[in-house]
Amino acid sequence: MTRFCFALMVAALLLQMTGCGKQPEDLFREAVMEPLPSSVQLIKTSVTVKMSSTENWIHFKVSPEDYKTLRSSEAFALFDAKRDVKSITDYHGAPDWWNPALLGDELIGLECEIAPHSGFDRSFKKMFVNKERNEVFFVLINWYNY
Repeated sequence: MTRFCFALMVAALLLQMTGCGKQPEDLFREAVMEPLPSSVQLIKTSVTVKMSSTENWIHFKVSPEDYKTLRSSEAFALFDAKRDVKSITDYHGAPDWWNPALLGDELIGLECEIAPHSGFDRSFKKMFVNKERNEVFFVLINWYNY
């Protein structure tokens, strides 16, 4: 019985630490930006927890004006979105619904590397944006260096 209770406590702690079970709006605020822009329409979110990383996958729509605010919220740099779509989806094992190719041929790629937790952890954010700048596939990947 004691082992079972301990296992339940550990599972609850892991869920809280990794974001699993959070409301989509809370996940957006933590992973993308706070406050949540009023125009954001969350389409789908999920969290994937692996041995040494946590991945936050988010698909949303946003007004072009709020997109400008979002873009300026971090030190995002442009990257070759068409090249990186396959590496992100294949290497990191994106959920089936997370498919930036659905945004069309003129993808805009934005990325930044951050260290939100401590000097030993590393994180990066990538956004794949349609040419109208009103729909985004976003990923935040945290990995841990022990």
